[in-house]
Amino acid sequence: MPRRPVTEMTGQTLRGIDAYWSIILDLHKTQGGFTLTEVEMRTNALRATVGDYIRRLVKAGYLEVAASDGGETGQAKVYVLAKPQSEAPRPRRDGTLAEQGRAREQMWRTARIIKEFTYRDLAIQASTEECPVAPIDAQDYCKHLAKAGYLAVRQEARPGHLAIYRFLATRYTGPKAPMVQRVKSVFDPNLNKVMWTAKEGT
Repeated sequence: MPRRPVTEMTGQTLRGIDAYWSIILDLHKTQGGFTLTEVEMRTNALRATVGDYIRRLVKAGYLEVAASDGGETGQAKVYVLAKPQSEAPRPRRDGTLAEQGRAREQMWRTARIIKEFTYRDLAIQASTEECPVAPIDAQDYCKHLAKAGYLAVRQEARPGHLAIYRFLATRYTGPKAPMVQRVKSVFDPNLNKVMWTAKEGT
């Protein structure tokens, strides 16, 4: 009898790069090789979306194609993990690594340290020589973290003054930075859960 998807068993929304990578690590630990279908069944994401991430991981050298499992078409690929690591890689389609994830992780870590800040403060404090944080990216991240409940707005923006945010220590869920997804939602990889969506309000 096929194993039921994790989303059916837990009710959690498992999507996004951090979720896919966590599933890959679990499959690697429990059974070694795995197929795209096995990863997909543990999410509620589109197969094409999961497949695109797996292809990027192969291109970047994090996964290798070990064999075909002889599925219905005889073409189902079995993947093995070549570069285990705790943090989810974020390769582009050409196999190079994207910096967006690093910037978000730096902002998440910095927000917890400095506690109160404007988005400009956060951009400055979170920037490194290797990965500078653009103010517009910090502004967008602060806006979404506030909507998802990680930040409180201590002072609303007004003419000549930026909004001041306060990091809520009680909402710290772990070291992985919450992700702002293209579908206008905030996904927390520490909880494998969507914490806010645009449908819930602005």
